[in-house]
Amino acid sequence: HDNFQYKKLFAMVWKRFKHDGIVLHVQKAMILIEYLLKNGSNRFILDVRTRMEDIRDKKDNYKARGKKLKDIERVTQVKRKAARLLRLITDEDLLLRERQVAERLRNMKQQSAVDCTSFDPFSYPIAEEGMGG
Repeated sequence: HDNFQYKKLFAMVWKRFKHDGIVLHVQKAMILIEYLLKNGSNRFILDVRTRMEDIRDKKDNYKARGKKLKDIERVTQVKRKAARLLRLITDEDLLLRERQVAERLRNMKQQSAVDCTSFDPFSYPIAEEGMGG
């Protein structure tokens, strides 16, 4: 929760988000932004909201640099993800629900990790041959 580290990390994520030359960088940044909106701090949400116009610009104006079908498909994916991010940061109820789901999933993961570490295969009786088991 170091303020300096947070600023550096946020700047790097946003640099990738704005790196229009490489569609894959933009896609990966958007995936990370969505994850952090659902799982990160309230500060992250506020910082993304202050940059909502950048996201809207991706949704409305993002264009393929190349003519390859793969690039055109990725641009379509970027536009869809931008629309999804805009919905998340503008719809408080949706964001709250998504954050609650993410928290439940984290708790389930933590619980299953605890269950796995506490599992002792030697604590269960093994049926011996000819003993009806």
